Amino acid sequence: MTLAELATEVAAGIAECPDFVALKQVQRATAELMDKCRLWRRQMSFQYPGMVPIPDGAELAGFIQVKVNGRMYAPTQPGDINDPALQEGFWMERGGLQLVPRKNKLVWVDAIAYLSPLPGVELPDGMLNRKVCDAIQNGARHYLFQVPSQPWYSMQSADYYGALFTEACIQLRNQADRGFVDSRCRTKPHFF
Repeated sequence: MTLAELATEVAAGIAECPDFVALKQVQRATAELMDKCRLWRRQMSFQYPGMVPIPDGAELAGFIQVKVNGRMYAPTQPGDINDPALQEGFWMERGGLQLVPRKNKLVWVDAIAYLSPLPGVELPDGMLNRKVCDAIQNGARHYLFQVPSQPWYSMQSADYYGALFTEACIQLRNQADRGFVDSRCRTKPHFF
């Protein structure tokens, strides 16, 4: 399924809503969902300082994990990279990676990053499963019902679809962080 097909379904459920308006909101909801849920993850290796290898049609939204020469770095707050009081760490800076302390020689970075699609770009194959499609459509409806100058304006409907979108974001983020594995198990008490 493509984002245009999702937009057609959204527009069909909202009276007088044109497909191109729905498509814009579907793209907006997709970008927000990918950013909040960290669904589009990519493992990458590169030399630092240097460019982070980002696939075409995507932008870097953040890093989940960063290892420098096999050593784990923790995320830190942005600051002066020459400050000796700062502990080893990393942060995002203008779509790239900034390591602390400053590295004077090339180092090897292994990272897990999450990406967001650029406007007008389709997601990679396999990412649009039923839960993701439903979440994107609910997010698009949430945005569409908030436009006060349109005949379909309804804050009650916007709040309803906004709550569904938020709940889907929470569930998908939890599933993504667990690796999409159901970690529930049954336990039996054992008395000593």
